[in-house]
Amino acid sequence: MIVDQWRKCLTVLDEGQSKRLLKSLDIAVSLEDELEPLVGLKMAVADWVSHLGLFTDAQIYQLLSAIDNPLKSFANTLNDTAVPVFTLVICDGRWVSCSGKEYFFDLQEYEEVEQLPEYSITHIMCDVTQLYARMEYRVSRMGKGKEAPDVNN
Repeated sequence: MIVDQWRKCLTVLDEGQSKRLLKSLDIAVSLEDELEPLVGLKMAVADWVSHLGLFTDAQIYQLLSAIDNPLKSFANTLNDTAVPVFTLVICDGRWVSCSGKEYFFDLQEYEEVEQLPEYSITHIMCDVTQLYARMEYRVSRMGKGKEAPDVNN
């Protein structure tokens, strides 16, 4: 599949936002290039975080940079027969962590913290494994002749 097919199945990010996202992360691809799993993951996670309406574009770019290594490791497992669960959590709308990450990333101060300064009471979680599977499903439906996928499914 190509990058633009994937982009068309996102729910929030439009073409311009997708291009800015890729440029900000120093990902040198055009919308006509073959989609690499890591690029697809970053686009899908950015789209999911954007739909929450909590963060600026700059904060989303920082979030993706903060989880880059664990996300790369996860991307390398996507062709395995048993794909592990990869989750992303946002605590109190400020601190972010994910599977394989030892610390939290503070989206206000742009720094890692070993421990949260107080108990977190609000947790927003994303099952990135299922997010990726959903995106693949949407792209496959679009490839079966549907003009626009049902992004609410």
